[in-house]
Amino acid sequence: MYMKNNKKAIKVVRKLVVFVSAVIRNDELAEELKFVCKLIESGIFESVQFDCTSPEPTPPRTWSLNNVEECDIFVQILDKTISDIVKEEYETAKNYHKPQLIFVKDNSNRDHELMAFIDYIKHDVKYKKFTTIEEFEKFLKESLDQAILKTIREKTQKAEDIKKSTEFIEDFRTERLELIKSGNLSKLLNLPKPLDEGPKIALHLVPFRAFDSGSGISLRTLIPFVKEYQTLLPIATSLVNHGRINSDGYLTCWEKTDTSVFSYLQIFYNGCIESVDTSLLKPSILSPRGIQAIPSSRFEKKLIDALLRFLSIEKQLGIDPPFFIMLSLLGASGYKMAVKREFDDSFEPWWQKPTSIDSDELIIPKIPIENFESDFNKAAKIMKPIFDAVSCAARGTCSVNFDSKGNWKG
Repeated sequence: MYMKNNKKAIKVVRKLVVFVSAVIRNDELAEELKFVCKLIESGIFESVQFDCTSPEPTPPRTWSLNNVEECDIFVQILDKTISDIVKEEYETAKNYHKPQLIFVKDNSNRDHELMAFIDYIKHDVKYKKFTTIEEFEKFLKESLDQAILKTIREKTQKAEDIKKSTEFIEDFRTERLELIKSGNLSKLLNLPKPLDEGPKIALHLVPFRAFDSGSGISLRTLIPFVKEYQTLLPIATSLVNHGRINSDGYLTCWEKTDTSVFSYLQIFYNGCIESVDTSLLKPSILSPRGIQAIPSSRFEKKLIDALLRFLSIEKQLGIDPPFFIMLSLLGASGYKMAVKREFDDSFEPWWQKPTSIDSDELIIPKIPIENFESDFNKAAKIMKPIFDAVSCAARGTCSVNFDSKGNWKG
């Protein structure tokens, strides 16, 4: 049973969700469940939500376990019998570390399967026994009061932690971009040559916990990368010809000329990854009338590939999600988005469109990544809001490289 209250007056940051697990057959626990519904609907707990139906066509088991995963507080009431789904609901709540309120009705006719289950859970959680409906009402009110208060406090603290972490992450990007623009980055990173002049693309992948005390990686963790530094590719390159440990962590780069570095990748000791490229935005002799252009398909594919590589690096380093991916374009004023003709449904060619990037810096808002991804299409969907933002700035429309289902077709 999944509980949702549709009352409008909610006085918490967001509604809390209570999942109630019980065997519903032959009027078993009918009084108790009736009281639960009455309690929620009475508005005593404005933060609790209530809903009695499983939406079709979702299978009841899938719907039920999904809602256990999403709930804030898990309540389970046990009486005479137990079912497999009730067992699974308990295990799901346990695995997802949900606050668990377990109530066991005193019953001499309890079957052996339920007795074994109660013996099993007593090692994990304290449950409350009750005999009468009055006792159950009292215990449920007290337990919900305590659980809701604790949950609200934890969520408030979590919100504050998220705010602090995101502020640190934004400050990190701002500081790094200032260094890239200053021209002093080559010395600080110990690049073998100065970073090439001209417009730049900067891609940052930042672990959510990167700036927590005690987080990060050791020099020993980076040692395996020293032997295989050729696999640590920056944004738009298929090879690197330089790799070294520096004061920030580990660096690889692509020296295309005797005088400059075109692209680099920096792994920081706190798990952040930074890559800067100067090749993708270089003026092309193929561009009509020398117009500054972002090659739409190539630009997006290189960034999707880079994201997949960077996530793989984080996984090898033992750094867990979530992450934030952040894209910045520096020196990009006047650039237009060059698209393939077959993807362009307008009558005028891309170079004749009036829209172009109107500021020297295009700083795209960060995008959260909840899981390690190794699938190209899933990574493309993560990056789509970023590509849409760049395309809107450089062309006036969202990216044309995705089909109606959100799959990358570029």
